[in-house]
Formats: sequence, structure tokens, C-alpha cells
Amino acid sequence: MDFLKSYDIKLFELINSKWTNAVFDRFFPAITDLHKNSFFVILILSFMTFSLVRAFRVRGLGYLAILFLTVGICDWTGTQLFKHRFERPRPAATAGVQVIERSPSSGYGFISNHAANMTCFAAIAGYLLPGFARVFFLLALLVSYSRIYNGAHFPADVVVGMIWGFFIGRTMCWFLDRFTFERLEQIKVIRRFVPVNRNRIPRRRPPLRFQILNPEILPAGPKGFGPCES
Repeated sequence: MDFLKSYDIKLFELINSKWTNAVFDRFFPAITDLHKNSFFVILILSFMTFSLVRAFRVRGLGYLAILFLTVGICDWTGTQLFKHRFERPRPAATAGVQVIERSPSSGYGFISNHAANMTCFAAIAGYLLPGFARVFFLLALLVSYSRIYNGAHFPADVVVGMIWGFFIGRTMCWFLDRFTFERLEQIKVIRRFVPVNRNRIPRRRPPLRFQILNPEILPAGPKGFGPCES
């Protein structure tokens, strides 16, 4: 454990003090607290509302509520199950650690709720809107890295936070798939977006990651070759 702790501190000092430049010094403090930026909150809320309603109609509003409720649960568990239990001090409060603080922080450091919440959001939002999954996870990765760069967390705080957030997010995705989305037996599905004719989409439309390939949805191909998938 002592070896891991010393390696964690050394990696923190490299990211926080050595691997720096003027661009990062302005960029990472600006994105680390996106949830406190009114413009970003309005932008992401508008985008998610429009995209989910467009994909799932009225049910999209329910999925949006579930998304933010799950992020709230992730934030609460991160504080109650980790911060108050382990009580690990932040880098600035740890003796013998050289820290350059680029953004304010307080309380205990393990785990990083920023990393957990953003990863949880990316896991669920990317599941519902797979076409934007890479963007969501890239944003989560940047915010998570910023917590180390800004001197608010050790790398272990961030890594475990991301793992916890991903676990919470994927667990909710499993519940959505198991108890909410329509279960279709013996039908071939693919886990990527496939454009289909909106007029041929079933009344209870499955999520975009489960577009169905069957003759009732896709136009028929040449005779003897089944449905056309082009």
C-alpha cells in the first residue's frame, strides 16, 4: 500500500507541476466545474431534451429524469460511501506534497465526485444516444484529468471515481434494458445506430442502440436475398 501511495503522489506531482503549459493552465480550470456554468447547463439540458424526445418521443423525458436522478445518486454515494468513510485528505492538505492549486476545493478527496458524476452521465447518455457516446466520454475524461491537473485530487481518487461512476451508470442502463425497453425475442439486433424509415418504426420504438433488422422495418432487398441493409 505504501508503494501505491508513493506512486500516486509522484504521478500527481508530475501532472500537477511538470506536465503543464500556459494553454492547459487556462483550459482545465475553465472546464473543471462545468456544472456551475449556467450557459453549459442550459446547453446540455436543451441538447439532451431535444435528442431524447426526438429518439424516444414522450418517453425521452422520463429517460432524461432517470439520467439526472442517477447522477444525483452517484454523487450522494460518492460522498457517503467513500469520502466520509475513508476521509483521505486532498493534496493541498497532505504533508510533503508539492501542489499548485488552480481551482478551489474542500472536504475529503477520495473519491473524486467530479470524475464519478461525469462518467456516470457519459455511461447513461452514451447508452441512450450512442452516436454521441465518444463525445460524452471525452468530456468526462477531460473533466476527470482536470481534477488532477488543478491540484484537487490524487490520480487514485479520480480513477476510482471514474470506475464507480461507470458502475452506477451501467447498472442503471441494465435496469433500463431489463425493465423498460421492449424485449424482442429471436430478432437479430445490432449495437450501433442504423437509419431506418420513421414510418416503419414500431409503435414502441427500441433505443437507438437496438435498431432492429427485420423485414417489417427495412425495405426488402433483391428477391431471394432478404431485407436490404444498405
